Amino acid sequence: MKILREMGNPRYHQTVRDLDWLAFAQNFRFDRMRPRDIEEVIAIERRVYPDPWSRWIFYHEMFENPMAHLRVLRTRQPPERLVGYATLRLMGENAHLTNLALHPDFIGRGLGRYFLAYVMDYAHRRGGRRMWLEVRKGNRRALRLYARFGFRFMRELPGYYPNGDDALVLAARLERLAPDGGGGTVTAPRRG
Repeated sequence: MKILREMGNPRYHQTVRDLDWLAFAQNFRFDRMRPRDIEEVIAIERRVYPDPWSRWIFYHEMFENPMAHLRVLRTRQPPERLVGYATLRLMGENAHLTNLALHPDFIGRGLGRYFLAYVMDYAHRRGGRRMWLEVRKGNRRALRLYARFGFRFMRELPGYYPNGDDALVLAARLERLAPDGGGGTVTAPRRG
């Protein structure tokens, strides 16, 4: 599989530098997922996944899992709209990206690159040094995104998803995403 051979190419520093963070920050912001967001998150989850997480899983992650970090991407202009969400678990130096999804109306605009850069930076700033995830073997769009950020193929999990789809486990080393010497971060301003 050509795309898997390309994984591990450490192009993510350039990918992050090439993003127009100022334009992004004028229109979008990152935030902590709140209980009021769950219904919108569930609606997106049901539209983008054949086997969506239940409401209970999101509440469990939010209130009962101390390792879980739930983040959302919102529009800035009124009426504010929830564009996407990410869930990850931080366990010391290990970060497990369990979910990264965008509302279908916002797919294809490059927002996944900003969100993944943010999530990787978020995990790194909290002590994460490695990130791994599972992705559907046939999800070419996601595989291309992860390859751009230096994720490498680790192994295949046959029949991993409830609908029988196979998963690929990908992993990347986390490091400071703004090696500019300025001590700053590339992430857009955020609340929460």
